[in-house]
Amino acid sequence: MKDQKIFCALRPLGITCCYRGFTFAVAGIQLVIEDEGCLQNVIRDIYAAVAREYRCSWHAVERSLRTVVQRAWQVNPRYLSAMAGYPLDGPPSVSQFLEMVANYVLRQEG
Repeated sequence: MKDQKIFCALRPLGITCCYRGFTFAVAGIQLVIEDEGCLQNVIRDIYAAVAREYRCSWHAVERSLRTVVQRAWQVNPRYLSAMAGYPLDGPPSVSQFLEMVANYVLRQEG
């Protein structure tokens, strides 16, 4: 069920299953929901973990997630700021994006 909530959070940002980074973003957000501590070492605990699951390099995961963040910023920066809970002056980093969406999904549950 969390997958569906993540999909619904990403759609208004223009991030749909048509994007290669969509599945990487969903997997990364799920990891953050399960253990927010993984944000302390994003390369090892998120990029590498997702790369193992999808049989690609962690560099490919990182690049795709950066593209997802840029897309979200271009399509709906106001919604992204609302998810963050504070105004954003520019696109967030990948780790900030994953944390913001994960916390948004968790807030929607409770």
